[in-house]
Amino acid sequence: MKFWNVSGHWLAANISTPSKVIDKPMTVEVLKQELIKEKYSHVCISAFLDGYFNFKKSMEYLIKEHPSIVRVLGNIGALYDQFTQYFKPENICYGDGVPFLRKLLNEPLDQPYYIPSTTGYLEMLGDKKNKIFAGVLTTSTGCPHKCDFCGTSVLFQGKFNKYNFTAEDVYRAIKEMEEKIGSNEFLIFVGEPNAFLDKNLWYSVFERFRNEKGSYGLIAPISMDVLDSYDMEKLQNSAIRLDIANIGLESVNSKEYKKNKNRNVRELLRKFESYGISVWGTFIIGFPGQTFNEMKGEVDSLIELGPTIPDLL
Repeated sequence: MKFWNVSGHWLAANISTPSKVIDKPMTVEVLKQELIKEKYSHVCISAFLDGYFNFKKSMEYLIKEHPSIVRVLGNIGALYDQFTQYFKPENICYGDGVPFLRKLLNEPLDQPYYIPSTTGYLEMLGDKKNKIFAGVLTTSTGCPHKCDFCGTSVLFQGKFNKYNFTAEDVYRAIKEMEEKIGSNEFLIFVGEPNAFLDKNLWYSVFERFRNEKGSYGLIAPISMDVLDSYDMEKLQNSAIRLDIANIGLESVNSKEYKKNKNRNVRELLRKFESYGISVWGTFIIGFPGQTFNEMKGEVDSLIELGPTIPDLL
């Protein structure tokens, strides 16, 4: 799977200060090449745990060779001392990066938001010649669910941010993706922690695409309660529809996890699948205090539930 710097393009599209998005993992060599070509006042890093070694070397290089450049940190790395030690506290972003950068760069905070038309591709079975092109769509940030194991919940402090987008804003972004990809049939990843929370927006999007030619299949992380609240006929009878729902099933048996309590999860999964929605169900084993037999029971429960795509974390 190869997608460009989704969070970077979202931020760059929503500030007025000239900026450049680096569409590759950050390394010292990438930094050196870029800083030779251009003069920068700020370097903003979206930090993930799996890239820590390159991150550390890159920050050490910046501090030694370019001390005047302001270093800005965001994403999950902002929650860990191993990352934050290289940044001034006022340059660490928790939550929505757009107002943070606008304030840092002395820009008006009330500018309207813009949806960038980010595209990328998937390589089938590792074959670089066999690519499926896709887009990434972001209409909101944050999540109101306060799951204590989720980095988004901590970063956004349980807040959900929507930006008064309209169906025409989404339509414009998807049509720009279509022009880049060269086809009106492609997948769209919804780049949000919990999609479809703004029901008024999404119902109007499905209606806007009702008579469109083309096929736009959405792959979206979505809570079971949110998906169940939708009218499935309106959701699925449009040129744009939900193909794969990434649902956090997380746990069936754990007493500590109550998100799906009093829900007939099996029945809901079959309902979604009957409307052509494949369920990519993520499951967590290893909750605090779980014994080996309890974890085995969770795996057995996942098999028994039978999501279309099971995924153990």
